[in-house]
Amino acid sequence: MRARTVLILDDEPGIRETLSDYLSDIGYATRCFGDTENALSALCGQHFDLAIVDVRLPGKDGHAFLRSALEAQPDLKTIIYTGSVEYMQQELEPSFRDSVLAVFIKPVTDMQTFVDVLQQLPET
Repeated sequence: MRARTVLILDDEPGIRETLSDYLSDIGYATRCFGDTENALSALCGQHFDLAIVDVRLPGKDGHAFLRSALEAQPDLKTIIYTGSVEYMQQELEPSFRDSVLAVFIKPVTDMQTFVDVLQQLPET
């Protein structure tokens, strides 16, 4: 079985590196991006099992990325990872509902819950 591949989209380098290191340690392959344009370009050329996406990004935001990403790869599963505390109270766009496995507020303090969400990924 191949390693599951995760796209990490966050404009904060420290967040990207920390998530990438953690996921690599537990057996995932990762690619990190700081902007939606480069992330979408990679998504069009490679299959990803999961995208971890920040909502507030410079330029196109995380929602714009998700709309385009799901057009390119309809079976993509996602985790929204945001510093916006109020985001939990917003309703997801209907087109995201089947894709989004969870919404986490930065920083994640309960890594077991994060791992439990990762285990919801379909087998590859």
